[in-house]
Amino acid sequence: MDLFISSVYDYFKHESPQSYAVEVSHFPRDAGGIIRDFAASWPESEAMRVYAVGGDGILFDCLNGIFGLPNAELAAMPYGRTNNFVRGLGKRNMHFFRNLSLQAASPTIPLDVMHCGGIYALNFCTVGTESDALRRTMAMREFFENGGFLSRWLGRVFYINLYYLAALFACSKRSNLRRFYRVDIDGENFSGCYRGINISNTSYYGGDGHPVHVKPSVRPDDGVLDAVLCSCGTTLRTLSRIPAYLKSRYEKYPQDFSVHKARKITISSDSAMLVNFDDVVYFDKTLTVEVLPRAIRFVDVRSYGLGGDGG
Repeated sequence: MDLFISSVYDYFKHESPQSYAVEVSHFPRDAGGIIRDFAASWPESEAMRVYAVGGDGILFDCLNGIFGLPNAELAAMPYGRTNNFVRGLGKRNMHFFRNLSLQAASPTIPLDVMHCGGIYALNFCTVGTESDALRRTMAMREFFENGGFLSRWLGRVFYINLYYLAALFACSKRSNLRRFYRVDIDGENFSGCYRGINISNTSYYGGDGHPVHVKPSVRPDDGVLDAVLCSCGTTLRTLSRIPAYLKSRYEKYPQDFSVHKARKITISSDSAMLVNFDDVVYFDKTLTVEVLPRAIRFVDVRSYGLGGDGG
């Protein structure tokens, strides 16, 4: 990454006459303040292109930093572990997104954004068992990352397996697997007992998983969100459904999953729900997730590649 940052400085110094700044985010949400400070001195009549270099976490921070700025454009340069959002734009295009010269020369396209309680996201929102599994996964990854060389190496080697271990713990809690939620999807009532709910704006999730990659394909520019309601079940039944869930093979288990297109989803429960909104984990009793169509301008380099939404 340090070598890449040096190449960024070199590019703007020699190839671009425009003003620029290269900043390093030191903690979650740090990038948002940095962007706002920079934008305060940037002419409103000129486009301000923000390059998010890293994974989905820094992309989330930069999105929330630029949102509402009328002259802001967002570019994603995928150097994270999963890069879910860019994967959804075509895995074969990944190296084009890592090319700064192409990013600087590419046009923007309008993309949808997920909105929930003053937070904006591009990927997903989960409620219930899955949020608990993701929370446990993040805790285990942090444990390995804060250790020595061997610990960090083990964390990288077993990166994907940590999710399955976390899912095992999450699925052992009966309160996760059987809970009543009041669910409203575009004015239609879907209240009931569920083990979890997934709402997505793009198709990839947790690496190669794509729980909402169904026909018609999930797209971040179609003006709708895609929701999966997962019915209650035992620990063994829930664990056995994970492979099908991650590959969106719902036709095998129609009694376990229901898939919906939606513009606005409201979920509530009598006690605090565990929510994961693009890896921001928190508790809430009520949340409303809605799509904001064509809400940002995103730098699209796919004209250099093969296009597609995950191929």
